[in-house]
Amino acid sequence: MNPVEHLWAPCTKALTSVYLPSTLPGEDQPPCRQRITEQEKMQKEHTIFDAAMRDIRDVHWRHLSFSGKRVLVIAEPSGGEQQPYGADYYYVKATIGGSARTLGGSTIDEEYTFIHPHMDRRHPPSMTEFFLPSSFTSTQGHFVTFAEDLQVNSVPPCQHMPLFQEKGLGWCNRDGCRYVFTSKKDVNDHRLKFHTFGFSPTN
Repeated sequence: MNPVEHLWAPCTKALTSVYLPSTLPGEDQPPCRQRITEQEKMQKEHTIFDAAMRDIRDVHWRHLSFSGKRVLVIAEPSGGEQQPYGADYYYVKATIGGSARTLGGSTIDEEYTFIHPHMDRRHPPSMTEFFLPSSFTSTQGHFVTFAEDLQVNSVPPCQHMPLFQEKGLGWCNRDGCRYVFTSKKDVNDHRLKFHTFGFSPTN
């Protein structure tokens, strides 16, 4: 349900068996094993790390895509001024936390529309499907597979989650959308920010 975790799957797959050098060109030992000052060691480590990040960006993740979209890879310089998630962090945070009108007129509206279906979407399986297998009606003694049972959608998403039961807010009733509401504010935010601008999960 976490879009970052979903993205890491193709990212890590693209780095399978990739070796990133821990030394500078012409050196046979990494900085941590050299008899140099702490400042020199840090400078060399920054240089090695930056080279590795450029290699990942320009070679291994150059043509990386996720859910049909090209992944934009940005390498933040090592040792620079720290930003939580890059220079755009505070702008993105304020825009998403603002009004639907603000989001709709922002530069990240397209990206938000793309990533929103990957956020807080709960699907079956559920406890019922794990422990109560369904039988074929046409073939006695045979059961439907787990994948086939999921297609039936007989159990509402998150039915057995304590938070879902406690809140009692349900989920979005738009066709193809399974967004689960976690607060009353979330109900309004979801409908205004996600469905107001013409997005349809079935498009």
